[in-house]
Amino acid sequence: GQGLRRGGKPTVDGQPASPDIALRLQVPPGAPVVVRDRVLGQPGTKRTRPTPLQIATSYLPGWLHEELPIIGEPVTGPGGIYDRIEEHFGRPLADPVEAQGAVNATATEAKRLNVPAVAALVRIARTVALEDGRPVEVNDTRMDGARFETVIVLERHESAGWPPDPAVESPAVVDEDA
Repeated sequence: GQGLRRGGKPTVDGQPASPDIALRLQVPPGAPVVVRDRVLGQPGTKRTRPTPLQIATSYLPGWLHEELPIIGEPVTGPGGIYDRIEEHFGRPLADPVEAQGAVNATATEAKRLNVPAVAALVRIARTVALEDGRPVEVNDTRMDGARFETVIVLERHESAGWPPDPAVESPAVVDEDA
């Protein structure tokens, strides 16, 4: 991990899915979702307050909550919601898909992260699905854009090997003195 600790008590409640979250969870806009919300950061000392660094909000579809009510509980046991979901379905979750971008902080986000009201936040929306493709969670993480960067290692396709094959034959050398 990143060595981050929870800052304050996480919340768990039900809400209607926003259009963005509904699209990612493949449910209709306004469908019920379980929302697990927490602030993570660096712990404080006796003289300093904790430093909030990110807001991490998980959205889980209502159908999953009906099948697996523990995902709506504040404490889900060792391994958290992913372990409960994998135990319930008897198989591992598929590899997550991440979308990264930037958003303007809302007034509430600015206050929770102790950043200016005009701050740009890095947003990482990670969707986790079952092996059959049904999304079971969208984790929407928002961080102060002045404190974080994303690093992506790109792998070259095997067709970009070395030495390269010439795309065309070498041009003929023209002797201008002739």
